[in-house]
Amino acid sequence: MSNRELEERAERQQTEAVARALGISVEDLEEQDWSIDEDVGNDGAVHGYVVTFADGRFEHLPIWALNGSEPR
Repeated sequence: MSNRELEERAERQQTEAVARALGISVEDLEEQDWSIDEDVGNDGAVHGYVVTFADGRFEHLPIWALNGSEPR
C-alpha cells in the first residue's frame, strides 16, 4: 500500500469516527465543510477534539470518541 493510500485510509477512518461521534452519517458530514483540531490543555495533554464547521458551529468531542473506547 502506498503512502497516499495509507493517508486516504486514515482520513476515511477519521471521518467515520467523527460522524459516529456526532451521531450523523458519513455522507452528511462529507457534505459539510469541517475541520478537526486537538483540544490541548495547559498541561500539554490532549483532552479531546474540536470539530469546527464553516458556518461557525463547533462540537467538542471527548478524547475517547475517536478511538471508540468509551470509558467505563
